[in-house]
Amino acid sequence: MVVRNILKREKLFRDVISQASQISKSFYIVDHGSNDWSKELLESFKSIFSLELIFEEFKGTMDEMKGKHYQILKSRNYPQKQYIFILDWDEYIDDMLIGEINKLDFSSDVYFINRHTYLIDEVIDRRSYLPLLFEINSVQIAPQDTFHKLYTINSKKTTRLQSVLHHYSYESVKDMVDKNLFYAKEEANSLFKQNA
Repeated sequence: MVVRNILKREKLFRDVISQASQISKSFYIVDHGSNDWSKELLESFKSIFSLELIFEEFKGTMDEMKGKHYQILKSRNYPQKQYIFILDWDEYIDDMLIGEINKLDFSSDVYFINRHTYLIDEVIDRRSYLPLLFEINSVQIAPQDTFHKLYTINSKKTTRLQSVLHHYSYESVKDMVDKNLFYAKEEANSLFKQNA
């Protein structure tokens, strides 16, 4: 999980971690240059959850941070198959998804999860299947030519889960417009570099 300035949505973050703790034995969290009291909040969680915390200055995009720290996790020598769940700090795992994951026999390498993105309380995207739960060697994570495309799947043993992940990405219409303008600019820069 890569986080930045989580205090403005502290309740959501607490709920996300609390729910995620029902499916994960440990958390690997990177603070991506917060300039509020997020570090102190994260430190306070250490006594409750098994957190490995990394604090970094703001360098690159969130996607680049995910790619970098995925490689750090992958470089560790695990004695057996190791599954990881890539989770944003504004993605809430409800009880139905927790139950489905806890019943998995992990015969697949990659599990696609349908992420519903919300604008305030309204769902604005219902069909965003992402390979978020996977065996660590079955997926490559790195920002690619197309902005916001992170995942390259190396295995054909994939499954789609029935439950959904709730992505509370946008707090307001202004927030949605600002983020989409940011993504449009980054996409344009990416296309320009490809054709330069």
